[in-house]
Amino acid sequence: MLNFIKPSIFFISILTLTLQGCGGGDSSSTYPTTLGTSISVGSTEEGSIMAPNSNTMKNISQEISNILKTDITVFNKKVIVAFDKETNYCDISGLRESENSGTLQQITSSKNYENCQEKKTLRHGKVNIDYSQMDTEGKYPKSLYLTVKEDYSVNHIQLKKNLTVESSITYNTDKSINKITLKINGKLTLDTIDYGLLNVAQTINY
Repeated sequence: MLNFIKPSIFFISILTLTLQGCGGGDSSSTYPTTLGTSISVGSTEEGSIMAPNSNTMKNISQEISNILKTDITVFNKKVIVAFDKETNYCDISGLRESENSGTLQQITSSKNYENCQEKKTLRHGKVNIDYSQMDTEGKYPKSLYLTVKEDYSVNHIQLKKNLTVESSITYNTDKSINKITLKINGKLTLDTIDYGLLNVAQTINY
């Protein structure tokens, strides 16, 4: 009788382990996959930072290049660069302040916009722009370095504090801008989505 009980106990133990193994296999299939979850969460969670894809990088670079192009065009149209502080009302509403320092070979322009509405452009925030490699009149810079001092928004893009843009400018024979090459480092928000950029380099042709 004892001999019969021992094999029965052994058989039941093996059967129990086998069923547990099968049950474990079935339960594992009910866990949700996490593949790609960080990408979808990054675009919806407040405060999350996304790494832009190639198309988004082009859009961001185009937006920033257009901002620089406007600044360079205004800079080049000045009859003479004034090395003092200027405060002006914007075309529609708001204020803008600017102060230039340096020399005709290298000019630093500090700009402060307070809800400055001009035609189709609304600006708010503070930036420093270093212009260099100019002509003898202190115009047509071939190099530009932008540093955001306080969050700087232009329409639907906001450049975050400490973002930097290093750029080189090429001109046509008539002195219009031919292309701007950018290297962007820092955080920004485009269409309510936050992005982090590290040495993103793009060339925008005009």
